Amino acid sequence: MELPSKRLERARLKHSDGYVQTKSQEWFMYNFVKRKAEVMRPHEIHNLRAHSEETESLVEPLRKPVLEVGKMYTFKYNDPKYRKTLEFYNSFPVVLCIGHIETESGKMNPLCISLHFIPPKIRTAILDKIVKTFNNSVIDPNIVKLEKGQFNLRTLPARYDVLKRLLRLSGFEFAITSYIYARIKSKPMVVSYMDWWRICAFSSKFFQKEVAQYIYYRYKKEMLDPAYKIGQKNQPTVRIATTKVSELRKLLRKSGAK
Repeated sequence: MELPSKRLERARLKHSDGYVQTKSQEWFMYNFVKRKAEVMRPHEIHNLRAHSEETESLVEPLRKPVLEVGKMYTFKYNDPKYRKTLEFYNSFPVVLCIGHIETESGKMNPLCISLHFIPPKIRTAILDKIVKTFNNSVIDPNIVKLEKGQFNLRTLPARYDVLKRLLRLSGFEFAITSYIYARIKSKPMVVSYMDWWRICAFSSKFFQKEVAQYIYYRYKKEMLDPAYKIGQKNQPTVRIATTKVSELRKLLRKSGAK
């Protein structure tokens, strides 16, 4: 799979940034908010690569009643439990599931990275890092299966314990959010791997209480990267520390990942 940054760069070579942003927002509204995306059927041949060049999207069917680690989802969430006291929230988030957290009452809530809380440049770098790390072992083999209408996919091990090492110094922890299944107001839809680049191209229209610029300011202010300074004209390249493959494999074995 092509890196999100490279695919985005190809789109911007053909069109202006504003055009790519507008078309990506329209793509999201049509396929996920209006729910026009076509759900792939088992045992049918699908062409994800062709659809990645078009307006309409192909999405995986939901295999389980809970969000799966390593998959990107979007859903309506306009009634969070603490909406009156939250400083801001996204009523239609795009999230990467990184696990579940058990509440005091024993319920399991999905733990996710809310991707649009992350400034676009950093968001792209984060998804690039995940794709670089897991493309050959997980993502590309899964794309081959999906195009054959096969849904026995390998799990992309994007759990928190893995990402906190893989994405060290990116500040992604700021965007970690827990959701309550009972408050998800629409059936979650999977964002296909081939469409990940589009999520990097636009800011959400569904932020509540605060605008994107303020949320991105807060993100950068709380970044773990000490090189970043608010108001700095020449911002440094986003630093996501390189994790040695041997270290990552050791971590995966320790956590029981296959």
